[in-house]
Amino acid sequence: MKPALIRGYDNRFALTELWGQAFGDESESITHMYGCGYLKPSDVFALTVDGRLVAALFLPEYRIRVGVQEYPIRLLSCVATDPMQQGKGYMSLLISRSLEYVRSLCCGVCVIPMSSSLFSFYEKFGFETAFYISERNGFDASAEISNDNSKNLSPEACYSKYLEKYHRDGCVYKTKDRFLQAVEEYSHPSQPSEFFVCGSQFAFVQREPARLLLREWVGDETFLCKTLFQRYGLPVFVQDFPSEEKIPLGMLCSFDPNLSERAKSGDLYLNCMYN
Repeated sequence: MKPALIRGYDNRFALTELWGQAFGDESESITHMYGCGYLKPSDVFALTVDGRLVAALFLPEYRIRVGVQEYPIRLLSCVATDPMQQGKGYMSLLISRSLEYVRSLCCGVCVIPMSSSLFSFYEKFGFETAFYISERNGFDASAEISNDNSKNLSPEACYSKYLEKYHRDGCVYKTKDRFLQAVEEYSHPSQPSEFFVCGSQFAFVQREPARLLLREWVGDETFLCKTLFQRYGLPVFVQDFPSEEKIPLGMLCSFDPNLSERAKSGDLYLNCMYN
């Protein structure tokens, strides 16, 4: 039977099974992502055969600012195929048809390949490397820090500070809804992550077995790194805007000539990373 494309797929049981096989997500985590509004069915695209889910992906909306103009874009994520159905071209078909569908809804689609080998895979669909980051070891056990004794900011107040730093030229940033949803997602106990707030400073923290990754942070880098080290006993690496030693992070399939031209500069920053 011919594969069917469904935009707005909302069979949570089937999605939980598929994404659980692909990413190890526990069902309660996916349920939580629905509950906090991050996983909107309207942003889920699926391919079914005889009514059975064979592939799915997620295309939530973000914003990118280039000069004085802002563009709506989509982030291609949660890309997964049923292990028993791999090698049949289902994901290639799903990506191609999903890109055609959202072309009229946004100015481009970005993706963060899970491995360097996948960059060539996405090139087949018109993606080009466009987003970069810098990464440094922010750990310094001897650093002196001053405690931030101010009252912890609310997530809404954090967003105002977030905009001060990230609402800037060449940066993909979260809308307020996306920011608050990310706070909820990072706070769920099943996730290896944390939304860390200390006084007027905060960060999205990803916990790995041998280190912590500090992303989308606002405040004093030394203070955040040392405080997190004291809590977890792990070195802290800081990801930030691209510098001279920039690392390729994401790709862009642009539907807008102006955005395509800017992508060639190599200094765009994908700030909505991983959520």
